[in-house]
Amino acid sequence: MRPPLRPPVLIESNADGQGSACAGSAAVAENASTLFFNPAGMSRLPGRQLVASLHAIDVSVRFDDGNPATADGGDAGGLSLVPNLYYAMPITASLWFGLGINVPFGLKTEYDPNWVGNVQGIKSEMKTVNINPAFAWRLNDKLSLGLGLNAMYIEAELTSFVPAPAGTLTIRGDDWGSGYNAGLLYEVDGNTRLRLSYRSRVKQHLTGDIMFNNPTLNSGGSADIRLPDTWTLSLYHRLSPRWALLADIARTGWSSFQELRVDILGLQYTHPF
Repeated sequence: MRPPLRPPVLIESNADGQGSACAGSAAVAENASTLFFNPAGMSRLPGRQLVASLHAIDVSVRFDDGNPATADGGDAGGLSLVPNLYYAMPITASLWFGLGINVPFGLKTEYDPNWVGNVQGIKSEMKTVNINPAFAWRLNDKLSLGLGLNAMYIEAELTSFVPAPAGTLTIRGDDWGSGYNAGLLYEVDGNTRLRLSYRSRVKQHLTGDIMFNNPTLNSGGSADIRLPDTWTLSLYHRLSPRWALLADIARTGWSSFQELRVDILGLQYTHPF
């Protein structure tokens, strides 16, 4: 039995894309938020742009093993707010600069402390903030390239039950990590655009506090985490002045994130995901 959490990739990174489930978002490239999906899309923007949005995500997670006598922990989900902000500007006729601040991973689950799976996990929460400066180059009328750097802050809190004398175990840690994102945008004609983009893994070494109900057992700890990379191929095709076809094929490298191993005084505690 495992706590049902793997920190999701939050594609809620712009407001206008939500109506189409962000399909073809980077190939559309209609505002500054394109630098999250594909920085090359900034080459289509006519001038300076500043866009911001705030998303409310309501998650519901329940456990049921079919036994009415089991403490199922209630609804482990809840409401989370996900903000983002983007700015883009042309530097020359063929070069653009942009800056994005977003939340690419996160959310949490929290069960009642006495639920049947409390040894595996009670609370699992991850917060990230990503600062993403980026550039776009228009090579010619059809092809644009983009490259960005990512400075990502992560904060995590995990709690579970450990049999006496320890009691409830709480692990908190944070760190900064770095990565990059890159992409290309190919404009087949005035109605059709293709986009290929890549967002790299971000490796972080979290350090923080290990706390028990029995404070004499408290200590420091650390954990390595690799947030996954993502490849995306997108299509935008205008069928008519009022209709367009949008499509995405994406691959997220979750093989890099199977479990979280926390080093506590030289011993390893494994929190599965």
